[in-house]
Amino acid sequence: YRWWLRGKPGTLVAGAEPVKPVQLATDALNALSKDYSGDARLFYFQLDMILRRYIGQTFDFNSLEMTSEQFLRQVKQLDLAVDSRSKITGFQETCDPIKYAGRTPDKDRPDADLSLVRELIVSIEQQLAPAENSEDETAVGMQDKRGGQ
Repeated sequence: YRWWLRGKPGTLVAGAEPVKPVQLATDALNALSKDYSGDARLFYFQLDMILRRYIGQTFDFNSLEMTSEQFLRQVKQLDLAVDSRSKITGFQETCDPIKYAGRTPDKDRPDADLSLVRELIVSIEQQLAPAENSEDETAVGMQDKRGGQ
């Protein structure tokens, strides 16, 4: 079994520290901003996936397997500022018609939405930082706070 795992990409290596969701999201956003080909539908599928993956990994739920409606219901339950939750909802409402109905966004909209997703991730990290740095919270308490359960 070990020989089989050894050569597989994405397998854990002893001593290697896992990459944080914020770093994965930042790297993916940087790559997306460099590789934008003008295909708005593909761009929004990727941008939405980056945000969903970040939120799902950060708050420990399978966001990529959810419909937009299910995802937004879960987001409403998270311990986030109302402003962040409403921006996520607004982004989904903008994103879905482009992804699924082929609506063409305004010329500057993709750049604005890329910036919005970056700002959301930074904002969420800032909201979580005080909780993560608190010395009196236990690991169980953190899971409850992040998972909203």
